[in-house]
Amino acid sequence: MKTKLVLCLTTLGLALASAKSYSIELYTPTMAGSTQLEAGKYNVEVLDQKVVISKGKVRVESPVTVGTSDAKFDSTRVVLLVKGDHRNIQEISLGGTTRKLV
Repeated sequence: MKTKLVLCLTTLGLALASAKSYSIELYTPTMAGSTQLEAGKYNVEVLDQKVVISKGKVRVESPVTVGTSDAKFDSTRVVLLVKGDHRNIQEISLGGTTRKLV
């Protein structure tokens, strides 16, 4: 029983340690799913098939498709869909990787 618990905790620890965090900065209020994020710096983490965008007490989780590019991205970039005064996050390219979140 103790062995199983230690194995589970070790696996959980490795999973959490492998979840790399990225930083994005939004310059205007922007929608992430159905949540409006105010301008500012946010942390971005990919956990399985969802993205977590957080800053202080603000935390947004959204399902995401992880795609790849042919080349590594130099920096983390956010692609917005702009309709009038509304901005929605469409894609996040993760700097230093070939991964993009759609």
